[in-house]
Amino acid sequence: MTELAERPARIGLPIRWRKEFVLFLPAVGVVTLGVFLLSGSEPDYLGGLRLWQKQALWACLGVAAALGASLVPTRFLFALAPFLYALNLLALLALRFAGTEKGGAVSWFDLGPMRFQPAETMKIVSILALARALNPPKGAVPGFRQFLLATLLAAVPSALIALQPDLGTALVFPGILVAMLYGSRIQRRYLSLIAIPIWAVVALPNEVLPWMVWGSGVGLWLLLLSWKGERAGRLALFGLAHALSVVVVVQGIKPLWTEVLKPHQRDRIAGFVQGVEGDVRELSPAAYHLRQSLIAISSGGLAGQGLGQGLQSSHGFIPMMRTDFIFAVLAEELGFLGSSLLFLLLALLLLASVGAAGGASTWRESSLVFGVVGMWGVHIFVNLGMTMGLMPITGIPLPFFSYGGSSLLANFVALGLVGAVQRAAKAPEEPFKVAF
Repeated sequence: MTELAERPARIGLPIRWRKEFVLFLPAVGVVTLGVFLLSGSEPDYLGGLRLWQKQALWACLGVAAALGASLVPTRFLFALAPFLYALNLLALLALRFAGTEKGGAVSWFDLGPMRFQPAETMKIVSILALARALNPPKGAVPGFRQFLLATLLAAVPSALIALQPDLGTALVFPGILVAMLYGSRIQRRYLSLIAIPIWAVVALPNEVLPWMVWGSGVGLWLLLLSWKGERAGRLALFGLAHALSVVVVVQGIKPLWTEVLKPHQRDRIAGFVQGVEGDVRELSPAAYHLRQSLIAISSGGLAGQGLGQGLQSSHGFIPMMRTDFIFAVLAEELGFLGSSLLFLLLALLLLASVGAAGGASTWRESSLVFGVVGMWGVHIFVNLGMTMGLMPITGIPLPFFSYGGSSLLANFVALGLVGAVQRAAKAPEEPFKVAF
């Protein structure tokens, strides 16, 4: 009796519950930090629901949606993927006739008390469709046909969104594709067909050295494939695909700049190249906005200037400070400590998701999680990069942190899909013991 009395009381929790807790906790922490930051961005005399209250309501709805999505069998989701993909494509096409313009892009449906952005749901269903396309049934190894199909499935919505024009969201789909190619069983040689067009943008046509490096790299890569026994016809096909991709990118740069990009988008790229140095009166609008963001970030110090007390944010110098540039507000008002907390929570979210991909029961489920991680990774890298001057300014929110119901709800649904994969994985039978 004495020995039993000395033992602490224990509650047995299944290990899968602990893993889901580790997965959901960072996302809820990021949302809570964002709601807290929004609570100081509006004056007290405003009536009605304030922004932080609306965001909190969307967060509650998002958590419910994530829990619901985690209970849906992934087989059912993969079976519905083609229908959902086609339905969302129709919604993107319908924007050209019934969409509402905001920020220079026709990206929204005005539904009275709320607005709906089809691009957010398009990212989710594209991940499901890509996971289905990259992993054929009956354990077949994906090949070049699956690679082409997956590239087409990612390129079509990306092009439609770019025509709105919303280049920031359009850039997310190539990131999703690369992450899912990496997370599937497809041969790594196909990844080079995605990377070469990117190199063609960097290597300007009038620069000789980058093209010499590119030619040498492609030649060595083809020799390596030949040494491994690749057929001559397949090698010729790879070489032709590389050459055609480079020609398309190089020849398309000028019409893309002059005819496709809008004036404000050209201004953002020019502002990124120009930098923020010099007389404020000579800066382009995008360079001026970037300068204000950098001033806000650098003035935060260790603990920040206090909630709602930031000089740049409270006086409206930071553009889109509740959405695209919300990190600049965080750095100014909560300083290095608040920024570090955000980075820690986002890192935990990505690491927990990658862990769920490693424990997935099937390749389709693993590819699905890699797609979600790729989506979040592009959003995080581009959003933080543009606020710090490392990337051109694009309209892309920070996951779970920026204000916006459509984005927040879509991210929670994606989190629920990762939870569904984690729930379907085989968990050890030994319970996780928590002592009180």
